[in-house]
Amino acid sequence: MGPGADYGYNKWLAEVKLEELCQDAHIPYTSLRPTIIYGKYNYAPRETYFFDLVKKGGMIVLPDEDLQMVRV
Repeated sequence: MGPGADYGYNKWLAEVKLEELCQDAHIPYTSLRPTIIYGKYNYAPRETYFFDLVKKGGMIVLPDEDLQMVRV
């Protein structure tokens, strides 16, 4: 299925191992899942719109606090 699938599967394996180790040691843990992944494994490069705009000297308009910049 490709590198994106490998990344997701390996992340899941790491979370399973983390859960196992933390439960055995009675340690609370949190697993964070970012809403946007930057870099090699980015499956939907939405942020390039903003990066390209900045490179070209364009203006980025930020929404009000309770509005999203990018709809998913």
